[in-house]
Amino acid sequence: MKSLNKNSTASDNNVSSDAINRITLEFNKKGFKSTAKYIVGIAFIIIAITFVIYNDVKVSSILDSVYNVISPFLIGFAMAFVLNVLIRPLELLWDKIFKKETKASAALKRPLCLTMSVIIFSEYSQRCSS
Repeated sequence: MKSLNKNSTASDNNVSSDAINRITLEFNKKGFKSTAKYIVGIAFIIIAITFVIYNDVKVSSILDSVYNVISPFLIGFAMAFVLNVLIRPLELLWDKIFKKETKASAALKRPLCLTMSVIIFSEYSQRCSS
């Protein structure tokens, strides 16, 4: 590395102490910022845990209300995932049956395959429960 000092000779290949001090200062600033963020994060987690411990009834009621709001969406996502797994083979079967795709077959493909997959799913659920 070349020296940052203009008065140095060509044989001087050492980094000047001024450059080392600047690099150290920049590293310390970055290190301090990341350490400070880490400490603030830990302090926030400790405060949150303390709040949960001392206000367990309030927190549980809040979590219960959040669960009551979110649970229909979770159930809907699960049903959509399961039904989509059933719809794909039915749509492939539909394509094999109706090789020539018309407007009517294209328009009816998704709704009818969805209806068939709901029927298959409900029949399977009834047989598993009994």
